[in-house]
Amino acid sequence: MRLSYRQMRLCDIQPCVDIMSAHPVQRLRYGSSIKLLSPVWSRLLGLESFRTAVFEAADSDSDPRRSIALSVSVFVTDDFAQRLKIPPFVWIGPELTVLVAKERSPLLSDREVAEANSSSGLISLVWAGCVQLEHSKRFEVHNLMVRAFMEQHCGFRLRELIAAQAESEEQLQAALGAGAFLFDATCGSYVCSSRQDICKLHEKPHILGTTRDLVAQQTGTWISELFYDYQEPRFRFNRSQQRLLTAALNGHTDEQLAEELSISLATVKTTWRTIYDRVKESAPEILPTDSSQEERASERGKTKKYSLLLYLSAHPEELRSIARRTQ
Repeated sequence: MRLSYRQMRLCDIQPCVDIMSAHPVQRLRYGSSIKLLSPVWSRLLGLESFRTAVFEAADSDSDPRRSIALSVSVFVTDDFAQRLKIPPFVWIGPELTVLVAKERSPLLSDREVAEANSSSGLISLVWAGCVQLEHSKRFEVHNLMVRAFMEQHCGFRLRELIAAQAESEEQLQAALGAGAFLFDATCGSYVCSSRQDICKLHEKPHILGTTRDLVAQQTGTWISELFYDYQEPRFRFNRSQQRLLTAALNGHTDEQLAEELSISLATVKTTWRTIYDRVKESAPEILPTDSSQEERASERGKTKKYSLLLYLSAHPEELRSIARRTQ
């Protein structure tokens, strides 16, 4: 089976909702609010705080791909995160769905994401993670979902992660093994738990998560890597430059970049020149030098682009929203 993932598109939303609706646990938790998911997600698509992945499978490279899983996470306000921790706990996904539908969204705006990412840090909350039942026991699917989540969040300054509420005791054990903790309302903090504590806990609302302070005491979990890896961006690209670079990392040509970003080819080329000038000013060692005058300009351009994209693939913080510096 060939597996792949990408960001959710408008055409993916209803098939993803269908996966949720067909899942016995998610269908029960959401109840009638599951009908709100499609219009709610359609409204949020494209926001910096709404981070998505659709997972597809095909029997071979030539076969059509079909959606088999999805993940949705969001950056939320401090007030909402604190409210979730006040008993009685609620099922997070349905609660978010109803709030957004009622125009009371706790998601951060693009400006608020940039400001939090440049100061105290972000709270990421997993809204939904769902796999079709026939694929739910496949380790490669879950491993790919972890990889996608890492790629979507690495480069952000995270302060807290509130994980998806487990669907089973097995899933709850896996989350705790990955570095999450249970939130204990009696002491108002995340705590380590014994097996007795988590027995049948998945059958009622609960809070799983971790914080930057807790991660400082951990090693060896993939969740902890999200907090360890943050670095300050060197170049502080603006949003239009970041959008172009993000699309270029997917292998698009300049012509494809122009079409995807709805800009002219001339604008694409001008943006590249501006990007190269900024990199050359701050870190000229990243770009190759023109060692031969006889080398064709097009080949020099390809080498320069490859060198920059190689650097950016290892430094996702350069492609994340940041607040403008005040003079």
